[in-house]
Amino acid sequence: MTEQKLLSEWKKEWKIVHGKLWELLERLNDNELALSCPDQTFGTIGKQIRHILDVFDVYIRAIAYKNIDFSIMRRETTIEFDKDRLMDYAQFLDDQLINILDQLDDSNLYDKISWKDSDAEDITLFNLLSLILHHETYHFGIINITLKNNGKEIIALY
Repeated sequence: MTEQKLLSEWKKEWKIVHGKLWELLERLNDNELALSCPDQTFGTIGKQIRHILDVFDVYIRAIAYKNIDFSIMRRETTIEFDKDRLMDYAQFLDDQLINILDQLDDSNLYDKISWKDSDAEDITLFNLLSLILHHETYHFGIINITLKNNGKEIIALY
């Protein structure tokens, strides 16, 4: 893969991974959003999805403003049991990400992004894009375990 193709390849991968979240949202009903994860500290499926989207929002803003700031996370817990509101939130964020990425090219992948209120080293946009995929995949695994433990069909990532 040449350097000119990295952002394009990431977008393809994101469409696959993030597409599974959409598949999940379309399949679940409001009652299934209330299924509890095996570890009670993880909350419900709805909480997992809301958290994925909240962190996604932070990362999108980090792409735009070159600063990762978790203090801006929405944490609007009322949407956790409302499929339509979760889907609206997801669509809003998807549109934002696509808008921002359409303004970038591979040369931006080395742009530095700092962590607000942290001594952690800056990361590159490339690293941040990787975090988006890793974070969503991690929580998708928790959701799939919850589905399986409740006798529901899981959604394979690949």
